[in-house]
Amino acid sequence: MAGTRPCVVVAATALAWSTAALDTIAGVAALALALDGSFAERTGTSAEMLALIGSALLVLGILTGAAAAMLPHGTPTVRAMVSGLLLTRLATQGAAWGVLGWAALGSITVSAVLATASLTLLWTARATRWFRAS
Repeated sequence: MAGTRPCVVVAATALAWSTAALDTIAGVAALALALDGSFAERTGTSAEMLALIGSALLVLGILTGAAAAMLPHGTPTVRAMVSGLLLTRLATQGAAWGVLGWAALGSITVSAVLATASLTLLWTARATRWFRAS
């Protein structure tokens, strides 16, 4: 590893971990709500759809957390993996909004802001120089 790790990489790693933790918590919550038939009725969706969303969030959160744990070691491949997972999370925001509606607004907003901030920091010129030198 070349040089000291830039602050932007440390911040991006912390934000990626935060996104992973929120996705994991949201996934577990959605799975728990899938067991509650009354919530599914109130939101106008099926328990199976909630279970599918919960499972996807849980898997995405675990994968993002595992990849983010390797991010401080400075490999460009890991940076690409974390970026891909964060972009996948941003792309799934619309699906979660479409199914859960206003019930998921807070989680969707916070997760989108954290993922966007992490992506922005990962691809700064300073971070790119550090990842290339690694």
